[in-house]
Amino acid sequence: MPAIRDIEADVTFIVEKNPVLTYGFWECGDRRFFDPDGMQYEPIITTAPLTVDVITFKLLFTSQERIKAKELRHTDVLIDDFWSILDDPRSENVVMALPSIQDAIDYTLTAINAAGLTIDVAARKVAILSGQLI
Repeated sequence: MPAIRDIEADVTFIVEKNPVLTYGFWECGDRRFFDPDGMQYEPIITTAPLTVDVITFKLLFTSQERIKAKELRHTDVLIDDFWSILDDPRSENVVMALPSIQDAIDYTLTAINAAGLTIDVAARKVAILSGQLI
């Protein structure tokens, strides 16, 4: 079962979903923990989806991220290749554990950030790989 640990107090809280740090809050499904610098709590990830369907995968990106990725497809062949595979009607699932998928997520988010949509690439990658819609 997923949990989150208060590092200083050494107290562990069982939570509904894998903790994801978003804008200074650990989102845990049934609970929320304030942690402005991401240093007060430690997530304990015990379960993670191995695969998600393609639509869910795309929805793990924010609207702004999807729009920026669509713009970048015109000039970045790697982003276009990755999203073209996702758009193929034969694609059904995304295996989140594959290094190539993780690399493609990281590359896309880094390019989005460099193109002017300021995001925390590392935090967004963790959130996307968690498979939890926010």
